[in-house]
Amino acid sequence: MKSSGLKVMRQKHLVTIACSALFLLMTGCSIADIAGISGGFTPTRITASWTGGASGPPNDRRDTEATDFTGSMCPANAIRFNNQTDGAVLTLINECTILVTLYVCYTKGSLTQPNLGLKECATDPLETSFSQLSIHPISSLVGGGAEDYRNATPALAINAFFCSSSTAINPFSDKLECI
Repeated sequence: MKSSGLKVMRQKHLVTIACSALFLLMTGCSIADIAGISGGFTPTRITASWTGGASGPPNDRRDTEATDFTGSMCPANAIRFNNQTDGAVLTLINECTILVTLYVCYTKGSLTQPNLGLKECATDPLETSFSQLSIHPISSLVGGGAEDYRNATPALAINAFFCSSSTAINPFSDKLECI
């Protein structure tokens, strides 16, 4: 008797879940809407590229700082990248005094050897899905704040995003935002 009662309860839960999912689909709501997750801010973004066999810091770097954030925020220039093409290693370095979680992807079409371990950004990197980001919590340089990628290439362009100390990238959003 008890097992048939549990079976009926499971079936009712499955029907409830299916109906809830159908309701969300029909109304255009997302799990983020239901959870009340919204109103974030654009993360700090660093775009760095190496061309022509360059080794060391990027040939070209552009930083876009977050302006409306909560908590402590490292300046973009406290995050450094070093591409050692002779040793085929890309190093992400945190020179800030707090832990920084970098969300990294490579610029669409820029990677000739996809075995670097990074995933490709969307055409507009700010529209990259959360699942396409490599996530790297990097402690301050005092605590050994660097992380290496093996098999780096001489021609590479990456996008790195980070949030303030009290926020993180919203995994439910259709664009990159810190919550």
